Amino acid sequence: MRYDIALSSSAIGESVLKLMVTLVVSLGLGIAGIGAAERDASAQPVRVGQALPALGLTDQHERPSDIDTGTRLVLFAPDRESSELAHPVLEALGGSTLEQAGIRYVADISAMPRLVTRMFALPKMRDYSYAMLLGREAPDTAMLPRRAGELTLIELQAGRVTALRFVDTETALSAALKPYLDP
Repeated sequence: MRYDIALSSSAIGESVLKLMVTLVVSLGLGIAGIGAAERDASAQPVRVGQALPALGLTDQHERPSDIDTGTRLVLFAPDRESSELAHPVLEALGGSTLEQAGIRYVADISAMPRLVTRMFALPKMRDYSYAMLLGREAPDTAMLPRRAGELTLIELQAGRVTALRFVDTETALSAALKPYLDP
């Protein structure tokens, strides 16, 4: 009889642990969804002719980084779909090529649960050959124009926005990057 009680206590313990993990993950996903919906309404998207505001972001290695006046093009991924669109193209080019061309990549990861970011996404991102500036909170990138599933291309000259475009395929992204990569 004692053996049966110990076995059921162990089974109950495992069930409670599974329930707790499920609740924590569900709560994290719910909060992430709320955060993504709470974009700063007062932050108007930057427009052509305006100076790109300082973003004050960190890269995937936790180093502070920003867009400097030598940056000619900012690629902004507002969601997972657009980030998945950019990755193969940017990985093929490599970080030094992008840096020399004056291209910076910014990804909004504010909708991602912090635990997922810390345990899975950041370790994977650290293996990328290119630098990523990460918007970890919704207000970090609220001023950047966005369309779901599309990359925003923000062309700059001396820190001022000269053009805004959106691309939704790897082919269109490669074509948009070509003028920056050719000397």
